[in-house]
Amino acid sequence: MIFEKTIVVAVAAVASLSVAFSQSDRKSNPNSPVFKHYRPPTTSPILEQSDATYQMWQGFQVMQKANAGDAVSQFELSVRYLTGRGFKADTTKAAYWSQRAADRNHLLARYNLGIFKFNGWGTEWNPFEAYRDFRFVAERNLPEAQFVLAQFFTENLVVPQDWNEAYRWVRLAADSGYTPAKESLKEFEKRGIRPPADTTNRQTSATSPAQSSTPSTGIQLQFLNFSQDTVKAPGDSVLFEDAVKAAILTNDKSVERIFGSLNGGGNRFELDTAAFRLLQQSAEAGSPEALTLLARSYDRGIHVQKDIIRAAFFYIRAIRLDSPRSSRLLFDLIQRKEFFDLLRQRVNRNDAEALYVWACLIALGYDRQLTDAQALQMLERAVAQNHSQALIELGLCYYSGRWTNRDESKADEMWRRAARLGNAEATVRRAVMNIRSAKSDLAEATSILAKASASGSVLAEVALGYCFETGSGVAKSVTEAARLYRSSAHRGSQDAYRALYRLHDAIRPEGKEFVIRD
Repeated sequence: MIFEKTIVVAVAAVASLSVAFSQSDRKSNPNSPVFKHYRPPTTSPILEQSDATYQMWQGFQVMQKANAGDAVSQFELSVRYLTGRGFKADTTKAAYWSQRAADRNHLLARYNLGIFKFNGWGTEWNPFEAYRDFRFVAERNLPEAQFVLAQFFTENLVVPQDWNEAYRWVRLAADSGYTPAKESLKEFEKRGIRPPADTTNRQTSATSPAQSSTPSTGIQLQFLNFSQDTVKAPGDSVLFEDAVKAAILTNDKSVERIFGSLNGGGNRFELDTAAFRLLQQSAEAGSPEALTLLARSYDRGIHVQKDIIRAAFFYIRAIRLDSPRSSRLLFDLIQRKEFFDLLRQRVNRNDAEALYVWACLIALGYDRQLTDAQALQMLERAVAQNHSQALIELGLCYYSGRWTNRDESKADEMWRRAARLGNAEATVRRAVMNIRSAKSDLAEATSILAKASASGSVLAEVALGYCFETGSGVAKSVTEAARLYRSSAHRGSQDAYRALYRLHDAIRPEGKEFVIRD
């Protein structure tokens, strides 16, 4: 998900904690599909002073007292600059005044300062300094900060993953009555994460904005949420929810409106003609969530005639884009007694889609009935029929040197052919290769990536993050790179997680608490 700036009355959305994949997984399986369970991102709000009388102050009175060194006024001025209330919105000034108030030990200001640093709003992106701010405030019994601190112990990015510590801080926040922490505590205990009682160190938290009725400014701090729970296939409603969330990330409000109005509850989702057309558009744009839902449609015969080979086709495409759901769903699909009988029949008819599916099952390690040479031959037979996804897969073979000699020019030739057939993924892959090689107009390539990212392509989003990280075709911005990588990692991209880890390592401070061992 993307960091958002919105004004809401609720303190925060409820979300559960889940398990981050380990550093050894990242190194030992660098090219494997991501077996993660996507969950809504954990959020935490910017906090405002609970004293309602502040709302009546005029801007110039606040400024006058802030300049005189009054910490409460400095904090109020920071919030006003952040929200544009009485002043032109300015995150740099908001961060400045929050720092001034924090220097005078204003706890809510220091909490907000942590959010500024975590997001890189008005100040340099520095999640390590943000961690220190949140820890300082959490140790002084602010439940929102305690809840945020727990998230750091689940990501394995700033500090080592430590479920005992995560549980301890969530428990403290929950004991203070903080609703998101109560919900997360249930998830912890459901998964059997429950340290010894004497490690929870129960405390009584002082009254805070979480316990008051004063509205909070809903500027959210979002953490990655992963799970190793892949033994259970996700239900239809979960896949539908994923697709709705991915649609909301795009700039097309009609997509959000149509998906949001449909019924995705229960054991079976529903699609009308307009929604199915939009689902296809999102899938072709490169949304792994839409591809997975489309695969499920063919798997179950929802709005289309049931076709499990076509379902496998879309699951495979989603896996190639790091879908955290499709790996398990494809595995279950190919276990069906009739699957390979149907696949053989269609391959014997020289069906291009079936040829592509079987070749990819070999490439992804789902099947061992064929040799690599036979799989390559099947892929080439599909390419001979101008099957666009087969062209992309053969391009990946040439690009990586899998089953053949590595040859970037041949990879580009395959993707160029697929792009001429109208395949959006091929256009994105060519733009990514051009960015990496810096052999062409980088501005044009980044423009392609920006448009594709806005349409839901997770591949383009990761590549755009790389552009901002390196200054390729755009002004260099580590803050924007981190935002894009985090957004992609939320959606299951292992490449994005590794890139985000790399950004953290580049500024990792000395100190035992920040050492993450493989």
